[in-house]
Amino acid sequence: MSQKHTANSMPEVMGAVASAWPKMLTQEAEMMNHMRNVHVSDEAALAFYSEHLATRKTRTGIEVNKARLNYIKVIHDSYKMPNDAYKVYNTLTHLSTHIETQREGACPMTKQLRMETEIQSIIRGDSFKQLAKLEDFAVAA
Repeated sequence: MSQKHTANSMPEVMGAVASAWPKMLTQEAEMMNHMRNVHVSDEAALAFYSEHLATRKTRTGIEVNKARLNYIKVIHDSYKMPNDAYKVYNTLTHLSTHIETQREGACPMTKQLRMETEIQSIIRGDSFKQLAKLEDFAVAA
């Protein structure tokens, strides 16, 4: 349906896009199942979040934003599932889709778009592929 608004309303175009969904969904289901079989300890997950989501540049170098890391840890721990790559993936996608503004005046839409882009880049990146052992998968995120 997004094609109707972004490209045109030609049924042939919409049909071509929709016909790709079964293959895409099958591939994503295989990837999700694979991630459920890749153990990721809490320590490894926190190290990943620390490096990729909770660091900030300061005048003296790069430091870990401990408040942000603790916030991410709360989300990670809220998923009552095994410690695996799928739990990390769920935490990442949660961060990109559940935006809370912490300051007055912050634009939720701008923050959400920035977070979606950042998380998409992380999920498609080599570090997440290595963590989740996804080298053989095309990560769509």
